[in-house]
Amino acid sequence: MLEVAFLASHLLWMTTAVEMEILYDMITTRSAQAMGLRDFELKVGAPAHLVVLDAPNVLEALRDHAAPTHVISHGQMVDGVKMRDMARSPEAGIE
Repeated sequence: MLEVAFLASHLLWMTTAVEMEILYDMITTRSAQAMGLRDFELKVGAPAHLVVLDAPNVLEALRDHAAPTHVISHGQMVDGVKMRDMARSPEAGIE
């Protein structure tokens, strides 16, 4: 989704800091709202679904669109090494 926002920033000429924040919100907090998901937000007691990036700000996150440092799904840390191995397996069609 970072790559989508990166491309949108160029295609739509959304290049100011404020506009990039809007794009970032569109692929993070507002995407659940757009899909009609209720109570899907960052708050105490909510299910933890998040991606942790090693970027100091939104501009750098969009600029680098690097792989996340951590992924948490349903409150559990996703094993990144296992996911990469699964993606590279012959069954996945990626080698």
